[in-house]
Amino acid sequence: NALTIEVDDASADAAAINVINDKTTLAVKVDSTTITGALSDIKTLYDANTAGTVTNLGNEVVTISDSGSVSAADLHAVNTLTNGVVSANAVSVVTGSVVDLLKVYSSGNTAGVIAGLGNESITITDTGTVAAADINTLNGLTSGSVTATGVTKLTGTVTEINTARSGVAGVGTSTATLIF
Repeated sequence: NALTIEVDDASADAAAINVINDKTTLAVKVDSTTITGALSDIKTLYDANTAGTVTNLGNEVVTISDSGSVSAADLHAVNTLTNGVVSANAVSVVTGSVVDLLKVYSSGNTAGVIAGLGNESITITDTGTVAAADINTLNGLTSGSVTATGVTKLTGTVTEINTARSGVAGVGTSTATLIF
């Protein structure tokens, strides 16, 4: 099925483009200025662009429709693959490692800030040692709850550790290593 297909709708649904892409052996050209849909479908679409089975993506506005939990790693991956604004207005939980979460929430993110974040819950998936300062930074970037039940050891100053233990669920019983 060597079909030449070009999507030129101003706004296009990622899942629909993925279905079209699966039906042809030629690369699908996407001229849309806005890509919408579930994060998993959007990531699949941008992965296809990276692989060359979809072309012309990289400067679109992306609107993520998920209203539940999303992966910080996937959010960051999509954010780095477009120069356009990525919005995640309806997301209620972002999960991931501290490293990936800091990439998503950082105002210094070289890919740009992801719009719409700031009121969702954050679930830190790290197990083992985490810097208390990083947990505190994440806690300050959302009005939602922050949970870190897998963290077994916090490093940092007394103030940083005490703040993390009092403000983040699941770290109250972690071992602490103080930095002097």
